[in-house]
Amino acid sequence: MDACEKYTPVLEYFGENRRPGPSLGLATRKSGYIFHNHLPVFQEILHGSKRWILSAKKPSGLPERYSAAQWLKDVYPTIDHTEEFYDCTIRPGDIIYVPDNMYHLTVNIADTVFMSSFEYFSK
Repeated sequence: MDACEKYTPVLEYFGENRRPGPSLGLATRKSGYIFHNHLPVFQEILHGSKRWILSAKKPSGLPERYSAAQWLKDVYPTIDHTEEFYDCTIRPGDIIYVPDNMYHLTVNIADTVFMSSFEYFSK
């Protein structure tokens, strides 16, 4: 069986003139990315776990000097949560869908292996 075959139904979501860009990722504990956005993505955790903080708009007051793990530990607990955040942790077998232009921060809770499928335009 092709390694990506089980992802075919999910990847067909992207539609005509848009193609998925599947990629396998390996990440160490406490690694991650500070808030960013891009085209839609699906991600499944194969091993380990990853925490996601999502926001429909760019969160205010993002200092450049923080890593994602530092921001989550030092800044997130002090924020006035009048801004709407979605906070979840995904584990093996879980899939998350992040819509187009949704800001998100990720931190790997453990050493993590994951499959991501980013959308890109084929024409």
